[in-house]
Amino acid sequence: MIEEYKLEVPEFASLRQENCPCNTDGPCSECCNKGQNATCNIATGRTVPGNVPNHPGPNCCCHDICVEEVTHICTHVVNVDIPYPPVGRCRINLPQGVTFPTLTPNEVCQVVITCAEEELDASCQAINVQVGIMIICQSGQCAVALPTCIRFTCDFSNTFDFATCTGVPNAAAMREIISKTDGSCIKAVLRAQVNATGDRIELRGKIIDKLWRHENLWVMAVQPYPEIENFAQFTVKSEFTTFSHNFPLCNNIACPTCP
Repeated sequence: MIEEYKLEVPEFASLRQENCPCNTDGPCSECCNKGQNATCNIATGRTVPGNVPNHPGPNCCCHDICVEEVTHICTHVVNVDIPYPPVGRCRINLPQGVTFPTLTPNEVCQVVITCAEEELDASCQAINVQVGIMIICQSGQCAVALPTCIRFTCDFSNTFDFATCTGVPNAAAMREIISKTDGSCIKAVLRAQVNATGDRIELRGKIIDKLWRHENLWVMAVQPYPEIENFAQFTVKSEFTTFSHNFPLCNNIACPTCP
């Protein structure tokens, strides 16, 4: 027989009610303010013309969710100069009269991520990160595309606790962190620009690797679409797969230059 006290709902959970009206100066104030903005309500579909009733005001309640919670962060600074052309014309034996396209000095180029992946180091004390990049620079009526990649390692020397921002003290501590890590996500913030003489592309920015684990959390959050009487509501998650839209792994993608 289960003792009665073990079934008691914690006091904190009592904040999760059927109707928790938004308070514009409460813990959900930023989202609650959007729920009172007519333009935002139309844009988010909370109010629509026709015979579908508008949703009531959003609820700001305590929610019990299972999420990917970031526990540690590793940041790699990107500061790379890529020569252009990458090799001399004689090295690749260009036909007579054929030259490399000329880049426009100081032009800002487009940066596209072609792949991204991480793998655990064999020592279980580090995570190896690789990000494939395509730099596309305009050249007259044409464009020049240069593939490259960034590789770096997250270990105790460059990994920090997210909550306290303190560094990981040693390799043993990093091994313990990795043993509790379920995955990671990569944030790439990059800019490519041709230098003043048009013979180099300056790649600048940072790549942030966030280590996460599956966690159960209680959070104060807005429920933007409360139930409407006599209407069924479902939430369906999907990802774009058409035209290889998702970022692939880097296993089969060549990265000729790996700064």
